[in-house]
Amino acid sequence: VDRDGHCCTGWLERMEGDPLPAKSGWLLKWTNYMKGYRKRWFVLHNGVLSYYVAEKDTTSACRGSIIIHDAVITVDSGNNFALSIPQAGSTAPSRVFHLRALSEVDHASWITTIEAAKTHSKRNGGFRFPTLSTHKTQKPSSAFSPTGRNTVDIIDELESASEGEMSDDHLTGEGVVESVLGSKIAKMETWHLQLKERCARLRGQLETGRREIPGVGQLKDEASEVELTAAELLEACRTYVDQLAKYQKDWTAMLRANDTRTRELQGELEVLAREHQSLVGNAVTPSCARSRSRSSAMGGDTLIDEADSDDDVFFDAVEAGEEAGAPIAASASPAAATSATTANAGTLRSSALGGEMVTVGAGPAVVRRTKIPLSPKLQLSLWSMIKSCVGKDLSRIAMPVNFNEPISFAQRLCEDLEYSELLHRAASCTTSAERMVWVAAFTASGFATQAKKRTGKPFNPLLGETYELDRRAESGWRAVTEQVSHHPPICCMHAESDTWIYWQECAFTMEFWGQYIDVKPTGLSHLIFKDTGDHFTWTKVSTKVHNVIVGSLWVDQHGTMVISNHRTRDKCSMEYVPYAMFSASNARTVKGTVTDKEGKVHYTMSGKWDGGLMAEIPGKKVSKFSVWNAVTPPLSTEAMYHMSLMAISLNEMTTPDEGCAPTDSRRRPDVRAMENAKWEKANSIKVSLEEAQRGRRREMERRREPWRPRWFDLKPDPCFPNRQIHQFNNTYWETKDRQSWDPTLDIYLYESKDTKRK
Repeated sequence: VDRDGHCCTGWLERMEGDPLPAKSGWLLKWTNYMKGYRKRWFVLHNGVLSYYVAEKDTTSACRGSIIIHDAVITVDSGNNFALSIPQAGSTAPSRVFHLRALSEVDHASWITTIEAAKTHSKRNGGFRFPTLSTHKTQKPSSAFSPTGRNTVDIIDELESASEGEMSDDHLTGEGVVESVLGSKIAKMETWHLQLKERCARLRGQLETGRREIPGVGQLKDEASEVELTAAELLEACRTYVDQLAKYQKDWTAMLRANDTRTRELQGELEVLAREHQSLVGNAVTPSCARSRSRSSAMGGDTLIDEADSDDDVFFDAVEAGEEAGAPIAASASPAAATSATTANAGTLRSSALGGEMVTVGAGPAVVRRTKIPLSPKLQLSLWSMIKSCVGKDLSRIAMPVNFNEPISFAQRLCEDLEYSELLHRAASCTTSAERMVWVAAFTASGFATQAKKRTGKPFNPLLGETYELDRRAESGWRAVTEQVSHHPPICCMHAESDTWIYWQECAFTMEFWGQYIDVKPTGLSHLIFKDTGDHFTWTKVSTKVHNVIVGSLWVDQHGTMVISNHRTRDKCSMEYVPYAMFSASNARTVKGTVTDKEGKVHYTMSGKWDGGLMAEIPGKKVSKFSVWNAVTPPLSTEAMYHMSLMAISLNEMTTPDEGCAPTDSRRRPDVRAMENAKWEKANSIKVSLEEAQRGRRREMERRREPWRPRWFDLKPDPCFPNRQIHQFNNTYWETKDRQSWDPTLDIYLYESKDTKRK
């Protein structure tokens, strides 16, 4: 009996209608190696975790469940965790759920709720702790709950804070746990003392009326159990707060990192907006002084000199049948504005530099196409193709173009220079360590074109096939590639600007491992800066193509790339983290360190090889800066083989490309046929070209004439004298100027079914 004369036997009732801690939401569940993780709706109710295909199926179509009471919780790296049921007499579990949360906050919330449900289930056999009540169903008195708020209120307050409702005080003060729950725990301790006093008085009253009231001894024992349960509840709350304190540190760090990144992006966006405005002014008024913005990424001030512009008028790229100079509305698409800025550029601007603008162009830029005919998406079963190859000569089997994209590998090699602005920025650096940062970003940017869903295979170049790419007008460089060997396949590239020379010998080995193909590069890349004499070399990391037989193709990079400066002996080690099943959050991650010849670390780098890189100076509080950000292709390119805008323009014959070599990839008929969505014709021409190449090889073998590349010579490597490497002989551009091409070689001559193509 309490002070008001009410019987407190309600304390002893188990709340059979009150469920254990409950939660519902989306989680990723591992299914099998073919399908991987699949999104499922999970419901935790009354100590049972069940999952459904969709939220609407919760009333009928349960796909599986686990009783939390017997489950073992295993927390893995990232947002992964597992629930397993032990099997008697065996180390292998009888059932296991491999799960992945959609976010770190969601991961912490699920783990906490499941652990709480398991604890409650073990202590109470599926029931919750007893709570105060009376036969009159009154609410707890103010003496017990001065604020009228219970533990659920406290937890709700914490969850609302974790969902983004924190104030700045929570971020910069003692933290959400200390500020929200600290005072609540103190009040619960006060309530616990009051409860102990009430239990003591109750026992005394029961002892006094022992002879008058039947069953007094049992009530006394129950009162002791209530007091013990309250103590356990208080201890459980303390443990819960300790766990939340641990998660709070991760939440706070994540929120601060997101806040810092948001402010950085806002700053970069402001710089880009100013540059865009000045470039539009140049496009409208060419006589105006061109803007030049130099911002030091190493923490210096930003100086912006904007050209005056009275009218905000945008000019779209010139399309076929249209006249140049037709204005379009200021609300036009971003692609139109981009075309306008590239249509009249003596100044190059790149978002890869985080606001850096470098003058490299030599005149008006060439207006290049932004689309090609859409892919017909003709499906081909790999198994049916393998079946048709049984019993045939493998040397005569040609891969159909269904697995290709309409460019040659000789063209694809030039995509390494899509972010050539990084090299121009590196050339302007004052220290070798700083220059290494931009060179390292350039090496990573070459893999960005292989990200997302672009999995089409470039056409294998024919022996002697060449490709030239003249981007001096807009980017200040030009490049030449040549297929110098067929067995083994080797393609060489040489590119040069006023400040740097870049060349590479692309050779690789391929290993087929059933479900994936591992491509291991063996060629070497060289980069020389003319002003300083810095000479960099590196070998690319391995590329792994997944789901070759079953599933959707996707590409990953893995391995360690070491970039060496042979003049200063500086090094940069770039680690490309391979994809792991239970650490998908680290997918496409790259980390690097820049060290001098004595091993001292000057910069650290981190990011995604398909997204961007950040660099940081160790030991400085505010030293993190953006080095490179990948440009996201427009959504319209999904129907164009997921190619980037640069890739779309590679097979176009523009004014600078007129008069290119007869062996240029732009003249290759099977690639052109596929680009025009004539896949059947492309397959036929491809077979004819490859058969003609075999005929030329047999003829050379009969005459005992070795093959010699025309534009690259095999010489000792300037950095590794014991190694031979193909190097540019500097005769291509002179030959083009004179138009003195060798008329005897036509690698695109083939026999068709009807007539000979000449």
